[in-house]
Amino acid sequence: MSISKEEIYALFRVHCSGCEGLCCKNSVFTLFNHELEGLKPDRALEFTEDGTKNIRRVKMGALCPFSRDKGCEIELGARPLDCLTYPIYPSIRYKESACLIDGMTVHRSCPSCESIAADAGLLRLLRSYWEEQLSLNGPEAVSEWFGQDEYWDSENVIRC
Repeated sequence: MSISKEEIYALFRVHCSGCEGLCCKNSVFTLFNHELEGLKPDRALEFTEDGTKNIRRVKMGALCPFSRDKGCEIELGARPLDCLTYPIYPSIRYKESACLIDGMTVHRSCPSCESIAADAGLLRLLRSYWEEQLSLNGPEAVSEWFGQDEYWDSENVIRC
């Protein structure tokens, strides 16, 4: 079952319409290498140097370089996974050469985290979408994507 980015975007709009775009004001966003192809080639991006080979972390500063008055200027079809699914992420377990999803988490940095965590339909859809993305990118890239920092500590997320 393939899930479109349009479906995800439409379901998210219910929750994020009152937000001031805090998700576009984080310090970095993460891209799988193949997602760089969908970004505007004329944009000068600054990357963190963290030794990863399958992903890139784009420094945003005070605001994402793709943020505009009416939202994101990246075409929906090319929008990176991190931007499309924020603040919902899977809880990952690595087993042999596979990434398995144990459940979903909603990061508390989003003002709508409580209503998003209660939206079972959205969580189900995003779990399916993440499962597709995990199979496309592989365990090594996924492990790099999630990293080992405190962002995912239990006090920062709602487990669903």
